[in-house]
Amino acid sequence: MKPQFSMSRFVLVLALIAAFSALSVAAMANGKMKPAKPAPSYKTPTVQGRGPISVKLTAITASNIGCTAWLYNTWPTSCPPTQVSGSIQAMAVKAPADMPSLNDRATVTASFTCISGGPTYAVNFKSLASAGQFNTPFGGVAFQRNIFGDTRFFNMDLPVTMAYVAVVGLATITKDGQVIAENQPAVAALTQGIHDDNHKLMSQADATRREFHLIVPGSMVQGVSAVPDFPNGYFYVYWPDATYNISTETISIPAETTAPLGRGPQTGSLVINLTNKGISKSVGTASSGLYDITVKNISNKPQGLYMTGTDICCTDYKRFSKIIKPGESQKFKFYFAPGKVVMRPFCCAIKTPTAYKDYNWTGPATSIVFE
Repeated sequence: MKPQFSMSRFVLVLALIAAFSALSVAAMANGKMKPAKPAPSYKTPTVQGRGPISVKLTAITASNIGCTAWLYNTWPTSCPPTQVSGSIQAMAVKAPADMPSLNDRATVTASFTCISGGPTYAVNFKSLASAGQFNTPFGGVAFQRNIFGDTRFFNMDLPVTMAYVAVVGLATITKDGQVIAENQPAVAALTQGIHDDNHKLMSQADATRREFHLIVPGSMVQGVSAVPDFPNGYFYVYWPDATYNISTETISIPAETTAPLGRGPQTGSLVINLTNKGISKSVGTASSGLYDITVKNISNKPQGLYMTGTDICCTDYKRFSKIIKPGESQKFKFYFAPGKVVMRPFCCAIKTPTAYKDYNWTGPATSIVFE
């Protein structure tokens, strides 16, 4: 086996050779040879880390009891609500605060129809809000904490109440199956009762009852478009009876290792070209991990890159590059967990604080499988 030297060791060897030569000349001049000192030994830094661990997560599922609900098209203190028929379900998992590698996750689906007939509206949460977004005092998921009151969710003045579970996110709204609004801020919360029998707001919550709230504030939030079909651009539905269930979920966190001292984490590279006919990529399969991504627009029209997949915590994600002008490029880092990542070029989109909306596809989808 041939020895391998780093540059520092090579320099050290040269220095030792020079020193040995000087000693040899001096020794010969004095008529005797002095032995040279042995070169110091160096140990290769060891790789440190932890093995796989198990983490217990608390999960809550919640739903309405009975299909009767009440819809406000105006502020609850202004006009009485309209009776509707519908349902709402939510599932949420709160990640431990000491595990930053884990993300909260939740799903919320709701639908309602006026009992006098008319269209059916559905609301589906597509992503969670970050801490502080929309004036919320927490991130996308909260368990067993007070909400409303002074926190003024979406600037709505509701009585303070304890939420068994609250989910804040961005939702898509459909009317009879057709999308009428996307990326709408929304909150779903199962709380103590805050309405009396006449559907008026109470000054103090009733801990003996549970209500399920769905608030889509639309035009009440600065910079957010109004929700179509609703006269004031927003709506609020509540179910007067609801239930929830708490369970624990155990997941396994893969082992982690720390790179040897003096060397950072290894990063792969990935080049994605946006052409006039779709995406041209440098790989079809690759190892999971951190990548330096370069997105080049080699077409004759502005385009961006859309990616969707599953992160290491099994949560679906959607990511967008910026819309890139012809001949230009964008570079960024991204960690790809094991699994399939679908990519597609898009254009003609409206920029939102965290993504794009109302985008059009400019080519077919392609994918990369990370192993």
